[in-house]
Amino acid sequence: MRSEQWIEKCGIGWGQVRMILIMYLYIFFCGSYLYISVFTAVTVDFSCEQFTNLTFENTCLKNCTKYVYSQEISTIFSEYDLACGTGYVYFSLLQSFFLIGFIIGGIIAAFLQNRWGRMLPIYVSTIGYNISTCLSLFTNSIYGFELGHFITGISHMLFINSSILLVVEYVGKSHRTLFGMLYWVISGCSGVFSTLIAYIFQDVWRFQLLVNFLPINLLAIACYFYVSESPHWLISKRRFQDAAIVLRNLAKDNNIVTDDYTLENIEQDFSNEELTSMFSFSRTISELFHSRKAVTSTLISTYLWTVGNGIYLALIFDRQALSGNIYVNYVLISIVDLINIFYIFVVNRVPRKRTCEFLLLIVSLVLFINAFVNEVPYFSTTLTIIAKMFAGVFANAFYILQPETLPVQIRATGMAYFEVVSKIAVLVFFGILQLNVISIKIPILIFALSAVVGLILLHFGIPNLDLRQLPDTTKETLQEKN
Repeated sequence: MRSEQWIEKCGIGWGQVRMILIMYLYIFFCGSYLYISVFTAVTVDFSCEQFTNLTFENTCLKNCTKYVYSQEISTIFSEYDLACGTGYVYFSLLQSFFLIGFIIGGIIAAFLQNRWGRMLPIYVSTIGYNISTCLSLFTNSIYGFELGHFITGISHMLFINSSILLVVEYVGKSHRTLFGMLYWVISGCSGVFSTLIAYIFQDVWRFQLLVNFLPINLLAIACYFYVSESPHWLISKRRFQDAAIVLRNLAKDNNIVTDDYTLENIEQDFSNEELTSMFSFSRTISELFHSRKAVTSTLISTYLWTVGNGIYLALIFDRQALSGNIYVNYVLISIVDLINIFYIFVVNRVPRKRTCEFLLLIVSLVLFINAFVNEVPYFSTTLTIIAKMFAGVFANAFYILQPETLPVQIRATGMAYFEVVSKIAVLVFFGILQLNVISIKIPILIFALSAVVGLILLHFGIPNLDLRQLPDTTKETLQEKN
C-alpha cells in the first residue's frame, strides 16, 4: 500500500478539516498582509510648498526645497517625504525588493522542506513576518521599510510553498483538487479584506499592518498544537513511528476504528525494492533533468509556469488599466480570483489536461481581441479582467497538478524550482509591459502569442495529467508518466 492509500484509509473528516481550516485562515491573513504592504506604500498627491496657491500637481521642481502632501491618506510616501530625489528612487524599488525576496524564499523553502519537513518553514515564515513588521513600524526610514519588504517576500514564499504542499498531501486523491483550489479562493478573499481595512484606516498605515500581523502569530500557535507533519514526508524519511502516530490520530478524529496504523504494518507495507527506490533517491534538482524525456517535460512545465504567472502578474502590475482608484483596482483583482471555484467543479468531470488547454485558449483569444479594441476603454477593461482571471486559474490549476508528476522525495525541490525560475522569468513579462510606450498593442500581442505557444507545448509535450495518486517512488513516477 502506498502512503497515498494510507491517507485514503483515514477517510475525510474533522482530522483534515481542522488542519486545513487553520491553513486557510493562515493564507487569508498572510495574503492580506501582503496586500497591506502595497497599500502602506501608495503614492500620495503632492506639490511644492512654495506654491501653496496651486493644487496638487504631483510634479518635481528643481528649485523646490520642501513638498507638502495630501492629508486624505497616510502612507510611507508622505511620512518619509519620498516625492522626489533619492528618496523616490528607493521608493520605486520596493516592488523589486519584494520580488527578489520571493525568489530567495523559494530557494530556502526547498532546502527546509526536504530536510526538516513542511511545518518548519511555516514557523520560520512567521518569524519573518514578525521581523518585517518591526522593521516597517519602528525604523522610521525607507531603508528599514525596504528591508521589511524584502523579508516579507521571503516569508510569503516560505509559507505558500509549505502550506499548499501540506494541504494536498494531507488529503486523499479524491479531495486534493477541491482543497487545493479552495486554498487559492481564500487567498483571493484576503485581497478584498485587506482593501476594506486599508480603506477604513487610510490615515493610520501602521494599524493596517497590525490588523493582519496579530492573527498570524495566533495561527502559528494553533499550528503548533493542532497541525501535524505531512505523513508523506515522514514516510519518505523512514520516520514510520511518527507517521503511524499521525495516521492513527487522523483516523481517530475521523471516527475510523482500525488497528492498521501501527509501526509494523507501515514498515512491512514497503518492499525492499520500493524502499531502495524511495529512500536512496537523489533529492537534488538534477533529478528533473536525468533523461531526455525529463528535460523536455521540465522545460515545458517551466515555460507553462512562466506564461501563467507572467501574464497574471503583468496584468496586475498594469492595474491602472482597471481603474484609477487603487482600492477599486485591488477589489477587482481579488474578486476575479474567486473564479477558481469554477475549476473545482470542472476538473474531476473533464480531463485535467483538456481543462488547462481550454484556459490557455481563452487567455490567448481574449488577449488577441483586446489588442485590437483597446481604444474602447470599458470593453478593453472587461477583456483585461477576463484574461487576468483565466490566466490566474490556469496558474493555480497547474500549481495543483504539478506535484502529481513529482515523487515525494523531490516534490518540495521541484515545486521550488518551478516557482523560482518562473518568478525570475516574470521579470521579462514586466519588461515587455514597458513596450506600451511604443504601442499599447505590442505587449498584449506578445502575451497572446506566448499563451498560444504554451497551448501547443501543453497539447503535444505534456503527458495526460489525470493522475489520481501522488507517486511515492521513482519507479512509480516513470510508470505513470509512460
